[in-house]
Amino acid sequence: MKVLGKATLTLGLMIIVSLLLTSCSGGGLVTPELQLEPEEEINKVEEIVSVYLEVPYEKYAGYNWCLPASGAMTFKYFGMNISQSQIASKVITNGSSSVFRFISFARNLGFEVAYQPKTIEEIKVLLEEDIPVIAVQNYSLSLPYSHARVIIGFDDEKEEVITNDPTAGKDYIISYSDFLALNFDSNSDKTKVIVLSPEEVDSKNAELIDDTDNS
Repeated sequence: MKVLGKATLTLGLMIIVSLLLTSCSGGGLVTPELQLEPEEEINKVEEIVSVYLEVPYEKYAGYNWCLPASGAMTFKYFGMNISQSQIASKVITNGSSSVFRFISFARNLGFEVAYQPKTIEEIKVLLEEDIPVIAVQNYSLSLPYSHARVIIGFDDEKEEVITNDPTAGKDYIISYSDFLALNFDSNSDKTKVIVLSPEEVDSKNAELIDDTDNS
């Protein structure tokens, strides 16, 4: 009876120890619980609600020179002093500016150039990357004439686009809704923009073209 009692006691102790070891984790190890911070706090990224780029302003210097003026402002932002008259001599034909002649001119300066429709959100991404864009839209809601203006910033809280408009002035504000309404009817939710990438710019080449245009 004593032997049976000891055996029963030993078996009972073994069962209790086994339960303690296996009650928390599948591996039979007891580990303390860790208080982890929420993932969104660990990887929190501050949302950008506004951008303003310091793009030098120029008022148009000739009739229908909104594109030469917008180009001159954008070139100066990237460190190139190209005058409106130099640009106009290359891009204006029969009194009107040609976007495609402007693209060719900019590429000759060493820029990579894209002309494509973009949403406001896509334009904002470029601005966040410090790249202003030249928007080609209607002049105003009441005057549907083709017009170029430089988009230099935005404010999400106010729902506004900030522009350097060769006609309307520096830091000219347009609401998001009006900005979309200025787009051409064929694609009203997207704005046709000229995007200049400075990565390929050759300053010496730009100076050579400067001298040639001044002659």
